[in-house]
Amino acid sequence: MMFDLAARYPTFPSALIACAPTGIPENPSVRVQFLRLLLDLPRERLGLLLPGLRAYTRCGPRRMYRLARDQEAHMTGPLLGRVEVPTLLLDGLADPVVQSWTLWEIHEAIPHTVIRQIPGATHAMADSFPCTVAQYTLDFLNLMER
Repeated sequence: MMFDLAARYPTFPSALIACAPTGIPENPSVRVQFLRLLLDLPRERLGLLLPGLRAYTRCGPRRMYRLARDQEAHMTGPLLGRVEVPTLLLDGLADPVVQSWTLWEIHEAIPHTVIRQIPGATHAMADSFPCTVAQYTLDFLNLMER
């Protein structure tokens, strides 16, 4: 996960951009994460369903479970507070997977964060709102150059 990388190796990234980062800091159980993902599926573009299912199948249930469990321990403790690079947090307001309060918790833990909310955006916001995500990303990166 990028937050883990930025906390452990602070010289590697110069900035972070997180589109609906899952499991942080709420760290829901694997069951809750799965249920939230199921709630999100009907909200996503139909053309995203087959590639998504192929990716999940290729990953396999065992690895998906291990990754989801890893999130429980992944960002506990002071790790988020050790992230020192500017961070853009993108919040899809129609996303049942990642709750808006989660991004505000991250915002409180990481010193230099900017939150941008996208009304109507689901968990796959880069697919459903690509121009908005791209514009917020460019605006953020341009701000970092100053």
